[in-house]
Amino acid sequence: MTREDLAGEAHEARRLVLECALASGSCHIGSSLSLVDILTVLYRTVLRREDAFLLSKGHAAAGFYAVLARAGAIDPEALVDGYCRDGGTFPGHPPAETRPMRLL
Repeated sequence: MTREDLAGEAHEARRLVLECALASGSCHIGSSLSLVDILTVLYRTVLRREDAFLLSKGHAAAGFYAVLARAGAIDPEALVDGYCRDGGTFPGHPPAETRPMRLL
């Protein structure tokens, strides 16, 4: 991917973070937005299929999920509908038992 492609992907991931925040009424927006660029580069150019990424900054879950959605690992619509909601698929803070996310 070119630098411009990566910038575009990061922009769309940030848009998705804001959609999650608006739809759920809850989100650590600053934490989530602060790691989107780094995760976009990692997931699009550095990490390989067999690599795993462990998110230690749980408050940034929306940013993590958004980058995964842009990479095709999560359905963006399901993310917005299920982020930070009772019984939702995507909790606001990933539970401790969540395994590192592997690339698909």
